Amino acid sequence: MKKIVIFSVFAILLTRANAQFIPRPLNFPSDNYGTEYLSIVDSNNVWVGADLMIIGGSYSNAINTTDGGNTWQFYNIPETGTSILICGVCALDARNCYYLLYNGTNGSIWKTENGGSLWTRKTTIQFAGGFANFYHAFTADTGMAGGDPNGGYWEIQRTFDGGNTWARVLSANIPASLNQEAGTSPCGYSAAGNNIWFSTNKGRCYRSTNKGLNWTVKQVTSGGIQYSVCFVDSLRGVFWQPSPWSKNSTGSLNTFYSTTDGGLTWVQRSLDPKYYIRSFSRVPGINGGMVICAYDTNQGIRTTVLFTPDFLTTIVVVQSGLFSDGNSCFINNTTGWLSGAGLQDNDIFSFTGNLWEYVGLQEIAGKSPQLHISPNPSSAEAMLKVPESFSQKNMILKVLDVTGKLMEHRSISTTTKYIHLNAANYPDGLCIIQLTTDSGESAVCRWSILHKDN
Repeated sequence: MKKIVIFSVFAILLTRANAQFIPRPLNFPSDNYGTEYLSIVDSNNVWVGADLMIIGGSYSNAINTTDGGNTWQFYNIPETGTSILICGVCALDARNCYYLLYNGTNGSIWKTENGGSLWTRKTTIQFAGGFANFYHAFTADTGMAGGDPNGGYWEIQRTFDGGNTWARVLSANIPASLNQEAGTSPCGYSAAGNNIWFSTNKGRCYRSTNKGLNWTVKQVTSGGIQYSVCFVDSLRGVFWQPSPWSKNSTGSLNTFYSTTDGGLTWVQRSLDPKYYIRSFSRVPGINGGMVICAYDTNQGIRTTVLFTPDFLTTIVVVQSGLFSDGNSCFINNTTGWLSGAGLQDNDIFSFTGNLWEYVGLQEIAGKSPQLHISPNPSSAEAMLKVPESFSQKNMILKVLDVTGKLMEHRSISTTTKYIHLNAANYPDGLCIIQLTTDSGESAVCRWSILHKDN
């Protein structure tokens, strides 16, 4: 048994060298089909929105898999027009899903309730002369669709019956738009609980704390032509200009902005200069967990996928050298998808690893304090040294397994220099130790549990 455990631990340590994103070809008839929109239900069920990325291209098929990407189904949405674009996807479950379309003149929202074989148009006069940039389902019945300014103010539509009827938010509830201001897509909105945000092409971020009824706005930055937003919870989020749009900006390609107060204030930050940021996506189930996709200029503008488990204090590489346009979606630490690069043999990728496996490996960004535990591996008592910068601060200790399951949660006093842990309380395998201060500092390390034979 001991040899098996040792092999398992070292297998985990070596997974970083193995491919974790597996191509799942959709078998489009040619190149130039971009899979920008991803909506995950669970490890088996995923809905995809694709566009034909050529001038005059038209595509209106809903795409889904029910077996984790081994096979795909294509369903025609009966929108009329010669240049149809898909503008968003929002899945409720394996059978119920919304697609947002634009036919060159008007926008529309469609829904299936039987897995894709039948589609019903849910909008009539809504988004006439424009289109919805996103639809978010707070519940199966309560949702909100956000578009560009229409008729002199932002078109924000709310529904309380799954899209059968809509009520437009009054202009008095929304700060006025700027001249030629518009929303963005994809990655143009984010939601956490009753909170929802959307970004604009003028560097502003709108926020509602009551499911879209009332709004405020904050100027985050200026310049550029497109911005995106992503929040991990009601307070912490990021705002950025995705490459290649950022190439037309006076800002750096690796620059982004972060907030810890829901978007009231923002701080400029950056990744390593070699990275051109494409997207951030939240990882539900991990407090502060995000996946970052960025072009790596040292690899011919191929995409590198990064992971932070603690809202940008620690950032590690998951995989690099991917042919992807860098749009990702995760529902937990083991289930995620990544868009392809418009090529037939890599239309989309599925993630097959565990994001926690990368924590404690070489850090590529941030200035995370180091945690040290000894002995490591441990079979009994072990001592965790508290970083000096954490002194005189209250702390929370978390021990998680590699699935992200919380195994221990403990409050630590300000005077503690060492924390006692006992490996006897945990099964054999790899654990992640996370120490967070009340001021938001965080540090992580890996801890191997290896019990001796009786």
